[in-house]
Amino acid sequence: MSETRYERFFSPEDARRDPYPTVPFTVPPGTRGVTVRQTFTPQSATVDLGYADPVGMRGWSGGARRSYTVTTSDATPGYTPGVFRPGEHHVLLGLYHVPPEGVTVIVSIELHPELDLRWRRGDLHAHTHHSDAQGSLTQLAAAGRDRGLDFVSVADHNTVSHHPHLDGAFLLPAQEVTTYHGHFVAHGPGPQLEFRLTEAAGVQEVLEDAARARLLTVLAHPVPTCPSCDWAWGLEEQFDALEVWNGPWPVLNWIAREKWLGLLDRGLRLPAVGGSDRHQPDAWPDISEPFLQVGSPTTWVKVAGPHRNDLYAGILAGRTCVSESPQGPLIDLSLEGDELYYDVSGEPGGTLMLYAGRELIQEAEFDGPLKGHLPATQPDAAYYRAEVVAPLPAEQAQRVQARWPQHVRPQDVTTRVRALSSAVWR
Repeated sequence: MSETRYERFFSPEDARRDPYPTVPFTVPPGTRGVTVRQTFTPQSATVDLGYADPVGMRGWSGGARRSYTVTTSDATPGYTPGVFRPGEHHVLLGLYHVPPEGVTVIVSIELHPELDLRWRRGDLHAHTHHSDAQGSLTQLAAAGRDRGLDFVSVADHNTVSHHPHLDGAFLLPAQEVTTYHGHFVAHGPGPQLEFRLTEAAGVQEVLEDAARARLLTVLAHPVPTCPSCDWAWGLEEQFDALEVWNGPWPVLNWIAREKWLGLLDRGLRLPAVGGSDRHQPDAWPDISEPFLQVGSPTTWVKVAGPHRNDLYAGILAGRTCVSESPQGPLIDLSLEGDELYYDVSGEPGGTLMLYAGRELIQEAEFDGPLKGHLPATQPDAAYYRAEVVAPLPAEQAQRVQARWPQHVRPQDVTTRVRALSSAVWR
């Protein structure tokens, strides 16, 4: 943990001019918490204390406390736990009483890094009878546990009526903001967001509302599988992540992947996530084919703790992989200096493809645990990524071509993706 000390002097005139000064400090990626301690002299002064992040106020204790701690999962009373977005944060001061001789304030800021990162697997996009599915929350939870998931985000359409009924540990709160020109999922507890949107300016306002509510926003299934499914509003840079994989891979997900790669090429560091979009049936056990069930695909997130905010922090940091099922494959990709490290585990089959941007730089058969590293010295590559691919059966290719002939080229359905990593950036 790193600690930084700041010393400020304030005169009575300073207090009259600005009674609420701040002490700015930088929060780097990978931060899980912050502890702030304050002292001041003389003791006859009264200096209040608070905290704000780039979104807004995180807490205020006035003169009641001289210190506080805020983490992703817990906080000193009077303060709000949550994700730590990198950037400029502020210790808030309140110069309630400054004696004639002035006051010297010392603020110590200690940052707590994320430690002991572990992979968790789940589904970030599922529905129940709170919107257009038939199954209950209990049935969805049972189906998710049957598949070995660690979490399921319940993203019912244009409602948060299900939020009070969630356990907050396995079933996580979300809402799918469903407009007539595209959808997005907002993760976390919070107000219902407006969905009756007719222009991009309105979408921008709703995304700003979501940010103020500290919701994590994911652009959902930007593919033309239904009249309102594809995303037509622009504003992709406003999102926290992109759903690159929705439902079975052959359902036009290569279109979403191509859009994602185009955004990466523009320098937008959007993590990749997936979601089954499972509309849970009124049945349990779920007797559907596994590739149609909750958890297909599975999103893996490398996290520092079990709280949902740790999950969201892992997504924001880009520590994600999407696989065809809870059995994987799982691709753990990292960049350390000029070396690209990969560790592929889970159900074997197919070929590992390693890319520097769009350029294929190595491939290897995935017939069992696969681990290694290679130089990452391509001069024009801003990011690296990986996929595990396998042949797509001819009958599946024919069904997809018959259903969406205007969107399917022969080269789109020769292979299927079994897993893909988020990009790692230089």
